[in-house]
Amino acid sequence: MASPVPSEAQNLCARCQLIDFDKIFSREAPEWPVRNREHVLDLGSVQGLTNGCALCSLFAAMSNTDKNTTRCILNFTATKDVLLSSSRRRRSFSYRHDRVDMDDCVEGEDAILLFLSPSPYIRGWAHQKGYLSSIQTPGSGPNIGFRMISPATFDFHFVSDSISYCLANHGSSCRQQHNDAPNFFRVVDCKARQVVIAQPGCQYLALSYVWGSTTGTSARSLLDLDNCPKVINDSIDVTLKLMFQYLWVDRYCIDQLDETDKHHQIRQMDLIYANAEATIIAAAGDGPGYGLPGVNGTLRKQQPHLRIHGHLLASTLPHPSWSISNSTWATRGWTYQENILSKRRIIFTDDQVLFECNSMHYAESQILPLDVLHTEDKTMFKSDVVEGAFKWKTPRSDPEDILHFLADFTKRELSYPADAINAMQEHSFIKGLSWYHAIPGKRRPEFPSWSWAGWTGQVEDGFMCTAECPVGTALRLETEDGVIEKFPTWDHWLEFLSKKTTSNVKILHIQGWTLRCTVVHQKNQWGETGRDTYVFYVPEDGYILEFKVRKNKSVYLAPKWDLDVSQLDGKSLTCICLGFPTDERFASSLTILVVNQNMDGLSERVGCCTSRYVYVQADREWVDPGETSYWNMLKKELERRTIHLG
Repeated sequence: MASPVPSEAQNLCARCQLIDFDKIFSREAPEWPVRNREHVLDLGSVQGLTNGCALCSLFAAMSNTDKNTTRCILNFTATKDVLLSSSRRRRSFSYRHDRVDMDDCVEGEDAILLFLSPSPYIRGWAHQKGYLSSIQTPGSGPNIGFRMISPATFDFHFVSDSISYCLANHGSSCRQQHNDAPNFFRVVDCKARQVVIAQPGCQYLALSYVWGSTTGTSARSLLDLDNCPKVINDSIDVTLKLMFQYLWVDRYCIDQLDETDKHHQIRQMDLIYANAEATIIAAAGDGPGYGLPGVNGTLRKQQPHLRIHGHLLASTLPHPSWSISNSTWATRGWTYQENILSKRRIIFTDDQVLFECNSMHYAESQILPLDVLHTEDKTMFKSDVVEGAFKWKTPRSDPEDILHFLADFTKRELSYPADAINAMQEHSFIKGLSWYHAIPGKRRPEFPSWSWAGWTGQVEDGFMCTAECPVGTALRLETEDGVIEKFPTWDHWLEFLSKKTTSNVKILHIQGWTLRCTVVHQKNQWGETGRDTYVFYVPEDGYILEFKVRKNKSVYLAPKWDLDVSQLDGKSLTCICLGFPTDERFASSLTILVVNQNMDGLSERVGCCTSRYVYVQADREWVDPGETSYWNMLKKELERRTIHLG
């Protein structure tokens, strides 16, 4: 249901009266550039737009008024530059079958979009505020564009049609890959409004939402469907509106009074979300009482719009990824699992409803030619279509892929430390030991230090260990009861993960080449050679590793620390080389784990670094490491040891 069409704006300032939107949107303006993007008008400061002019007010709504911006520029761009990724278009140049042909998307010229920014030629606030589009009468414009949406009611036909398109066309990525269905689980019968046992083959939706505070709420009251929070009541209505009968909600479908059943249901939540026909994501508000925007009286934000000079200008609304990343829902660890395990997502934000399956994405405010944007077999969007709300949707077996998810996951808040494992049980030891922190965190003693789950803090989106540096370290695993096992091969990996003892693995026995070093504090240092001057940049905290290789010569490395390293100042540590330090081919790309050995002989990881950036000091002078045989010096200090890392 669209918003009522507004009447023509009357109160315009002298500057806005002169803007010729007919020429801008028809590409007849003399300012039309050779480039795809150019500015139309310098509007001055954002504060200057509060002059009572209706069009200036619209521009202000599309600008960032929270900052003291000196300039506000009105720009225009082509729809293809918003819909398609230029880098991907270049990358897929030789694969034309996997690229979108804009001639199939629009009739005639590509549509024009306006946006505000603090300077020309950059997207500025478009990601956060959206673009301004000239809304066409339904059926009269190109088959790609944008539309007005109702602030009061979401368009359930949009959601229903999107689900139907996915079911009819998409392949394995949008179908259940597990052979097992959830074992004995409950669902809410939305017609009868009661919790029932799910029958074999039951088709149901799942709900992902923020629980909020339950302080002062009894466990028994959490099972009362007659007085359920608004988000659950709204989700029941949405389920029925979309012609489904059953809804899975953890609050009611997991018996909160039965610890055994609760544990069983939590352990199979991956199957529950993966088998759901779609997941309703409540990405608005900060608790269950907020409800779903566009349902049962919860209003969405007003879509900025204005009718002027015969054009209905309306916001395309914020980019889906901005809406999601700025929600409370996106800060929770459990909701991250619920998202990546789902194959289809119906996302309610304060602006609009979004549909994202594992093969395409679609926003309620958009008009898209889905067939054109899909590959020839219609199984997925073409590679040059820009991402939607989620850049990473389904993890694969490649460790590099998995770390993208870990980087996202570790940004989130966890209600309990154990959630770090319960919410994402993915293990990779090929490169996995070389994860590293963006900023130092704090220990979670419930888990081993070699695992990202053993620390708070965000993990970087990448590994220290590179493909050019093969991992040659021998690994064995020790469980809590002292049993030591060989590290499983990939052929036996699933069998290993299925063992009950896997979650009790606490200690790694790492056999490899080690070095002794000391934590020292340094400032940025300048050095000179006969040809160049260079600078040795130390981390912001100033703490680095010193390797004494001779009486008057030292080698330095700058790690990424896992903790506040000031407590280790002056302490002797051990470095474990992941790779073959005796082979000079890999000397400049070694990954090194930094560990601290305790009195009981058990070590804890405290950082990770690479040998790519090495600095050498000789006779108290900084010298160019490229002109020294620093690795030959370090090799003499190598010692083959087995480190027990907990």
